[in-house]
Amino acid sequence: MNARLARIVRKREALVARAAAQRAEVAAHAAGLQTLFKIGNTAMAIGRAMRRHPALTIVAATTLLQGLARRNRLLLWAGRGLTLWELFQAFREQRASSRLE
Repeated sequence: MNARLARIVRKREALVARAAAQRAEVAAHAAGLQTLFKIGNTAMAIGRAMRRHPALTIVAATTLLQGLARRNRLLLWAGRGLTLWELFQAFREQRASSRLE
């Protein structure tokens, strides 16, 4: 009976050590993912702020575009921005109409 009990104790100690090693491995992987989650959360917060304050978004975009230097470049980026805005609006309308159906 004592041999069996000793075997169970050794097995338990081995399992506890294995679990500790696995916890350390998971923690190491989670630390790397934490920065990615922070970036994702920041991007989501920026997106929500842009959606709540469209005028602020326009001001920020205009300021950014003015900082891009030359007039030709500004017009190029303005055209791209307008195209993106139109695509976003079309997507939003399509999504809204599919919800109604």
